[in-house]
Amino acid sequence: MAFAKYLMFRPFSGYDSAGIIFASLAISTLSWKYIEQPFRGKRMVLPERKRLFAFAGVVMVVAVGTGGVMHLQNGILPWTRQCAPDIRFKGLVSNSPDKPILIGDTAKDGSFVVWGDSHAGSLAPALQVSGLDNGVSGYVFSAGSTLPILSVERYTSEVNDQHYKDSDVIRFDERQFNDGVFSFIQKNNIKNVFLVGAWSHYAKGKGVLLIEGNKELPSESRFERICDELKKTVELLKKEGVHVYVVLDVPAFNTNPIRFVCLEKRYPGVHYFSAWRDGVTFTADYQQFNPMFNAYALREFENVLQPISSEGRCADIIVNGGTVNYSDSNHLSFAGAAAVSSVFDEALKNNE
Repeated sequence: MAFAKYLMFRPFSGYDSAGIIFASLAISTLSWKYIEQPFRGKRMVLPERKRLFAFAGVVMVVAVGTGGVMHLQNGILPWTRQCAPDIRFKGLVSNSPDKPILIGDTAKDGSFVVWGDSHAGSLAPALQVSGLDNGVSGYVFSAGSTLPILSVERYTSEVNDQHYKDSDVIRFDERQFNDGVFSFIQKNNIKNVFLVGAWSHYAKGKGVLLIEGNKELPSESRFERICDELKKTVELLKKEGVHVYVVLDVPAFNTNPIRFVCLEKRYPGVHYFSAWRDGVTFTADYQQFNPMFNAYALREFENVLQPISSEGRCADIIVNGGTVNYSDSNHLSFAGAAAVSSVFDEALKNNE
């Protein structure tokens, strides 16, 4: 039922639940009668043990092979990548200040930095296009679940700490990343810095941000602390002679509708997405904290940019003018990011 709810991307009605329960019972009964019983009864389909195990082995090989092909193709419908490319723009984004990648007009010295979480990476195509149009170049430093704020780290717990100790996973150091980006800005005569993050997501918490020692603050205190630390970071950058731009969240949705968009583009006669478009809404985090953060940013900071407005129907934000703007429920696609490149033009025109 949980998977069905995910596919329908709206809350179940009583009729939905009753229908799914009835269908489950019917399928279970048919499976028991026509699959389980013939194999278990006296007149077995494959009475000889060798044949039974051989058949099971063939099924396993087919299943593993099918899974491997699907994995290599990035899903059962690999053409969805053409509809909404993923956010890992190789060649445009670095997650280490020690390995900068120059984008834009690479014949020029880098003069801007985009700094933030995975959303900074998803905006890389916008900066690539704007940089080329305005004859400037720069760098995108992006690390998942890492706000571009000095002195703020990921929330951890004893359970998570033990997980890292017991596994081969290399723990990402957010403090080292942020300090490294700040140091890079200081050393390389960077003129413009764009701070990017899913601000409303972190305000809610969900165990992704450490605020005080190793204690998780409630949402209201967390929001205030994020705003305070962001303001301190902006002030430190301004002391370095940098023009700082705070980039507001892109809208985040309650589901990933891209599979329906892609199905509709693949099979135009079947309106997969259209049938459900009215069920798409913003996430609760975005609805609660985004207006608060936007009001704060517009009040406190001189330069605030908004790549995509949240006004209008959610479905029209996801798909606009034939362009699929999102690669999942909260990240811009390559095409969607390139379409908002003009948002950065004014800043890069005055890149002095």
